[in-house]
Amino acid sequence: MQCMKSSTTSARRVDTRLPPKSRVRLALLAIRLSALWVLIVASIKLFQGSPSDLPLVVQNFMDGMDVGQKFRVVVAIELSVVFLAFLRPTWAWPLLVGMFSLFVAILVKLIAEGSDSCGCFGGAIKIKPATMLVLDGICLAGLIATRPWRNLLATPTPWLLTVTALAAAWVAPFLIFKNEQLPTQQPDHSGTVAWQLPAKMPEFQVINPNKQAWLGKHVKETPLGALIDVDLYPQDATWILYRITCDHCAKELQAITNDPVLSQKLYVLVRIPEPDEEQFRQVLPAHYPPMHQEAILPPLARGYMGQTPWTLELEGGVIKSVVAGEGVQ
Repeated sequence: MQCMKSSTTSARRVDTRLPPKSRVRLALLAIRLSALWVLIVASIKLFQGSPSDLPLVVQNFMDGMDVGQKFRVVVAIELSVVFLAFLRPTWAWPLLVGMFSLFVAILVKLIAEGSDSCGCFGGAIKIKPATMLVLDGICLAGLIATRPWRNLLATPTPWLLTVTALAAAWVAPFLIFKNEQLPTQQPDHSGTVAWQLPAKMPEFQVINPNKQAWLGKHVKETPLGALIDVDLYPQDATWILYRITCDHCAKELQAITNDPVLSQKLYVLVRIPEPDEEQFRQVLPAHYPPMHQEAILPPLARGYMGQTPWTLELEGGVIKSVVAGEGVQ
């Protein structure tokens, strides 16, 4: 009898150490709701977004990697954490806490820099960093408040399903997001063949006229040569790549217009289009220098990657000088 009583008491002690079911449910709810929010953001980013609006801290991470590949990797990591949240919540909660902590840190930095969009949706949807900070902060607070490290129960691992889900998380971004780019070397269009746009346009294009890539080349040999008929514009002129939504571009063009010497030069203003750009216009007609021609790049499904403004000095179509504007980091 004494032995049975001792065994019963021990079992009761073990049971009291288990978290109440309500706490387990709350912890699971916090994990899965947070994961669902990540899934929504990642899906919109994957199907409609572009690498161009990823936060700069993400764009600049691992400089040697192509930005399109970074975009795929970011989405793959987010999807992997989402799938783990539903299949292995005990593995996923530390990843979610770390992910949302990183999101909050990036958003605080963006707010301090005065950014008008968080870039969380890859440009498909523009949300102010302060708004996104509230949403991500709620997810992070919910994860911490429900204490998953204490309230989750160990469960068997469905290895086949887990491995399959993780594989799908990494394959999907590479199948859905086409990381095609225009060739960097363009044929000479001065012959008898009329210029025309490439038969197959990429979903997005990087425009980054740094000295190493563009200096000393004919403008036809840059991505501009595939996107516009450069022969239609002066080959001995100052070409400026800009966006009408860019306040730095507005300031630079205004400074040129107000300068009695610079305003007498000939300019080609190469405009990089953006969705709903008129709604966020910064460059006004009064900012344009008196002697200029405007070239507009064709719209792409996911837009253009690259900061503005850039100033190119051309002589006979050859780029002799490349200068980054104030807004280029």
